[in-house]
Amino acid sequence: MVVQATNADGSDAVLEIQAKRTLTFTTSDEEFTDVVARMWEAAQKPEFETSRYELAVAIARTTTRVEHACQEVLHWARQLPDGATFAAHINREKFSSKGMRDFVDIFRADLAVAGASTDDETVWRLLRRFQILVFDFESPGSDYEHRARERARLALTTDQASRAAGLWPVLIDQAGACARGGGALDRPAVVTPLETQHGFYFDQRADLRPVDARLSEAAKRALEEIKDQVGGVRLARAELIDEAYAALEPHRTLHIVGAPGVGKSSIMKHLARRLQPEGRIIILRNGRIIPGGWLPMAHAIGCTVSQDELFNELGCGGGSTLFIDNID
Repeated sequence: MVVQATNADGSDAVLEIQAKRTLTFTTSDEEFTDVVARMWEAAQKPEFETSRYELAVAIARTTTRVEHACQEVLHWARQLPDGATFAAHINREKFSSKGMRDFVDIFRADLAVAGASTDDETVWRLLRRFQILVFDFESPGSDYEHRARERARLALTTDQASRAAGLWPVLIDQAGACARGGGALDRPAVVTPLETQHGFYFDQRADLRPVDARLSEAAKRALEEIKDQVGGVRLARAELIDEAYAALEPHRTLHIVGAPGVGKSSIMKHLARRLQPEGRIIILRNGRIIPGGWLPMAHAIGCTVSQDELFNELGCGGGSTLFIDNID
């Protein structure tokens, strides 16, 4: 799927997404070899170097540590300034994990299979444009499916809200039919047959982009206040990060505890930075909590919809996470 969008500054943006049921990110994973080949094909386009051109693979939820190592590699690629620095960080044992080094080696080998360059700069240049997007639609009682149906309810006119459960499967069929024909859809092409063939009618929704921008700016400022370097050097804390991900697998909430000054906030900052490309993050910490509850907060961020609608919209993004620093 290719998403053609517009950045906040008016420039063009493209996101190419390959949908796979599952990937193992291993040497024997032929599906991932195909993903890398298509990434290299996209990188040959002139606009890849001159515009915001992102690449992604969408997969179902996994519970393996492999996926976490891959996401950590992609995070490092986005944070580090060039291929040489990235390679030096990855190749340093006890700084990067074995899973991270294995993923880079597999990616490099798959590039070679595709006939691509395998130097450090090329590997870094592609990995920093790559995202692994996880959508948990197949689990029983999936929260993702609930969010999608709830969004359908909010999109319909008030008198049609009861038909929201029926809109979601119709959209799935419509998307599948378009995919089989290699077609393209904009909003009118989606909405018109839903109205004429199925009798759905849609309300005018509030534009929440300014609200999203304010939340993003607040999160950025809060993270900038957290110092995560010692003498100009950022500590990796790879083992602690791995433990945090392992704890988040079976639980929705993670509580990081420890003595003052040991780096709890810096671990939270790392998790926030790593999860930011996957969905909206909200950061709360001392001096950055709007007092008085929802109504004052809604006024401060310019939100004209209900709390439930805003939080559902954030949840639809695929991984919205709330971080609270110094919760006591």
